[in-house]
Amino acid sequence: MNKFIEIYQKHKFEIESFLINTLTENDFKYKENEESKYDIYFKNFPSIELIYITDSNYQQISPNISRKNIDHDAKKQDRSYLNFKLIEKDDSYAISEPYLSSATGNVCITVKKKLLNIFSLTFQ
Repeated sequence: MNKFIEIYQKHKFEIESFLINTLTENDFKYKENEESKYDIYFKNFPSIELIYITDSNYQQISPNISRKNIDHDAKKQDRSYLNFKLIEKDDSYAISEPYLSSATGNVCITVKKKLLNIFSLTFQ
């Protein structure tokens, strides 16, 4: 884990630039009941662990969308803890420092893209 964080910190600017540029090029729009269309994100980003959407108060409005399943029970989760983890990069994006995923125990980062709602990706 320490080696991963060390490598991430060494290449942080390049990694964050790549993520932001790629997400910007793939104009994301969330549509309820079309979660299976997000396979393109898992294809383009093999390290994506989880995709979900929150409102501006960090209340989850989408299911958890992972590579292998869609968990509709995750709707209405309070994700307000992200507000303290995310560092604003520009008007559209914020990225967290590496942390341990509560879902998998893997080291991950969260990328937030501001839309009408908030789109979050967790990378392992």
